[in-house]
Amino acid sequence: MIKAICHTNLDSCKFETFPGVFVAVPRVGDYVEGCNGRKLQVVQVTHCAKRTDSNGFDWEPYIEIELHLPPHMTVADDMQMHRGF
Repeated sequence: MIKAICHTNLDSCKFETFPGVFVAVPRVGDYVEGCNGRKLQVVQVTHCAKRTDSNGFDWEPYIEIELHLPPHMTVADDMQMHRGF
């Protein structure tokens, strides 16, 4: 399993929870579905690592995934589809 941090700058998604682990690294263009059913498109994947000890010898890899609305969808469409979330 690959640890991940998903993020988006969409205000309508600020309360959406996206997966924190993946079986494989998603590719740009893939979709990630949140807990409320909202599907956003992967626009960027960054491979990262964080230190797990104070000496700096142990590193834990993870990926950061940037998500956006699909190209065919506007912010207004998204907000109308997911009212109440």
